[in-house]
Amino acid sequence: MLLAACIGLRFHKPSSWLWVDCLYYPLVAVSVWVLFQNNAGERQVIEINEQKTEVELRYSELAKNQPAMSYNVSEDLYRTSLELLTFSSIMNKSCGSFYSPECEAARTINPPIEKFINEIAPHRKEAIEKRIISTCNAAQNLLLEFEKEGELLSSTTNYLIKGFREISQKKLGIGAYGAIPKAQQELEQASLEDLQMLDKAVYSRSNVGQFIKETREAQIRNASSMLQGLLPCMAADMDQLKAVNEWKEKSESTLKIIDRQNIELRAAKSKVDIAFYRFQLYYWPYIIIFALSLKLAKAAAGIRPQINAIFILLYDLKKRIFRKSDEADVPAE
Repeated sequence: MLLAACIGLRFHKPSSWLWVDCLYYPLVAVSVWVLFQNNAGERQVIEINEQKTEVELRYSELAKNQPAMSYNVSEDLYRTSLELLTFSSIMNKSCGSFYSPECEAARTINPPIEKFINEIAPHRKEAIEKRIISTCNAAQNLLLEFEKEGELLSSTTNYLIKGFREISQKKLGIGAYGAIPKAQQELEQASLEDLQMLDKAVYSRSNVGQFIKETREAQIRNASSMLQGLLPCMAADMDQLKAVNEWKEKSESTLKIIDRQNIELRAAKSKVDIAFYRFQLYYWPYIIIFALSLKLAKAAAGIRPQINAIFILLYDLKKRIFRKSDEADVPAE
């Protein structure tokens, strides 16, 4: 810069100094752009932090508005009830090729049970609320499948569906456990009455008929057990369950967003274009100093006339001082 100042003072007349600004200002603009580019990560940090704050506020609001459950179905109750619902599948596997009324009863109703098991299988690792919702939806499809297939006595199917719907609609909570025996009694009574009529008309006439009768009796017992296995669906308030499930899904989704933003935040903080950053650190300062030196040289060339005028003024002042000194030294006549 000192050299540039000297050059500007020495060569102050050339009009080429007018072009310095045309080089200087673009270089300044580029330096601002370089700074902007290298601060991209810091800008992203600001943006992500703003978004994260909004999401955290949303999650805080969700936490305050968690829906309450009047009755929670425990893991043990859910597991036991599921075993009662799927007992025929377990029985069918145990029977193998063995032929008995109990095994035949399990075989006849096993296909709908297998559909039920396959329907709830994808949800087995989910939260209990989600599993109960999926299980209860699958259970309703199971009952409709029994009605469609007609493998059970019509009275058995009808009272199984009737007992499930009536107890569910009452929203008794854990009180549903006390209402189930009455529904089971009605199912067994209506089914056995139909079975007695069939026995008198058909089954008592042959050994095969007696085998079918015993198979039907086993089906009635299975249906009665299944009604008890539907307890979680009858005890849980499905509206509350859906509200809790929806709340959990929103909470989990919000937490996932926060986790993703934390990852993005760490990535943004460490975001550096190494080649570009190296250029800025090692080479760009020299270019900026060169541009500033040109600007200083132009400024020095611009003030050269003023410097000359100052030197002339100082020279005249010196002459006056010396003149006065010489006059003072002249002896008087």
